[in-house]
Amino acid sequence: MTTQRPDFNRSEFENTVPKWKKAEVIGDKGFLEAFGINNILIAVLKAVNEVYSDNDEEDLSYEFGLLSHAFNFLQYGDLSDPKKVKEFARFFQNTVKEYAVRYVDGQDVFTNASLGELDESLYSQDPKKLKVILFVTAFYTRSCLVSKANSNPINHIDDGNHSIKYLTDKIIRNAMQCMIDHEMTNDSVKNIVQQYIARVDIHTRGGTEGEGNNFESFALEVNEDCVLSKLCNDFAEYLRLVGKIKFGNKTLTTCKPILIDLLLGICNISLYAAYIKAMGEKLRIYLASDRSDFVFQRQNDNDGNN
Repeated sequence: MTTQRPDFNRSEFENTVPKWKKAEVIGDKGFLEAFGINNILIAVLKAVNEVYSDNDEEDLSYEFGLLSHAFNFLQYGDLSDPKKVKEFARFFQNTVKEYAVRYVDGQDVFTNASLGELDESLYSQDPKKLKVILFVTAFYTRSCLVSKANSNPINHIDDGNHSIKYLTDKIIRNAMQCMIDHEMTNDSVKNIVQQYIARVDIHTRGGTEGEGNNFESFALEVNEDCVLSKLCNDFAEYLRLVGKIKFGNKTLTTCKPILIDLLLGICNISLYAAYIKAMGEKLRIYLASDRSDFVFQRQNDNDGNN
């Protein structure tokens, strides 16, 4: 396995950040809390923002810069204008596309980051054709990464390899057939998916070791990222978790690169949720993996243990 990380120039990056205005009223809770994101994860995002803001002479990494700006926009920005949310989402997408780690496979080079189907075209949907259901899986595999199924280099949703196609088909087909007491055709199921459902992974990076389908190996691979692991170690006191997080077969008490990657995925989904809300709709999320349950705060669960 060979990976490449594009050079990150902080000053050039800062020049691409869109301007936005603060919300007129900023209460104790921002959009992330209202969206139901786990308070421990919000605290990590806040800490990443502090690291980036307090070390303004260092380039750090694109992940820290992008998470810092996304946190501030989602928590303190005026999210009532869908055009401004779309503008920030486009900036988010372009940043990932430019700076994400590359995976080299022979003569081919792939961007090892995926924002799924939450791309620019989805934000440009006719208001009457908004996709208000989000199917979320954990991470994509090597076969999805190298499939070349999409022209968009940061969308690795591949129907030929992706388990979510099977899940989508079964869930919709069974539910609808029970409601109408009639068999549904493949075309009917396909039309429902295309009209209402967008698909995404909660992690932006995918596994490349072997088949890339083992979570523990995937987490180890991401945690060995030399740039992110150094930042997590250098700023460990900033990034210490305010509670424990069960991550795979491990319990995290300190921030690791795999958690940084997860936060990028959370911000990607949160931006789309903010856009849907600004358009007067509500986003409905289906988590296909129990591993992702802790991302959203349990109701009446105030001890932070998810």
